[in-house]
Amino acid sequence: MLAIAVILLIVCGLGVSSVIDGRAAKKRQTQYEAVLKDYSDALKPGLSRREVESYLQLRGHPFRQMCCVRVPRGAYADLVKIGQEKAPWYCNKYNIYIALEFATTEPHGLVADARDSDRLESTTLYPWLEECL
Repeated sequence: MLAIAVILLIVCGLGVSSVIDGRAAKKRQTQYEAVLKDYSDALKPGLSRREVESYLQLRGHPFRQMCCVRVPRGAYADLVKIGQEKAPWYCNKYNIYIALEFATTEPHGLVADARDSDRLESTTLYPWLEECL
């Protein structure tokens, strides 16, 4: 009888924990979408990379550059970290970024890179599992 009661308490505790975790995840997702809206409102498509990166630097938003966020392009995307989630066991990090994707306005050659003249194409959320096996 005691064993059944203990098992029931464990199952109920796991259920409550799962509900709480789900609510917290929804709240974080809502916050990420609000940050995305702020960036999208401030940084409109067509702005030059120089204008976008000046905006980020003036506001103290560090960023990194990366090739090929969603669609392979000739220009690097700028990534601004806005959050992190619990990583699965096979990865060390699960970061959430705002991805600022650019289109080239002049030939870049065979290798993608970043040029001041690149134009902003899109601003999206970019969840990225990093340092995975």
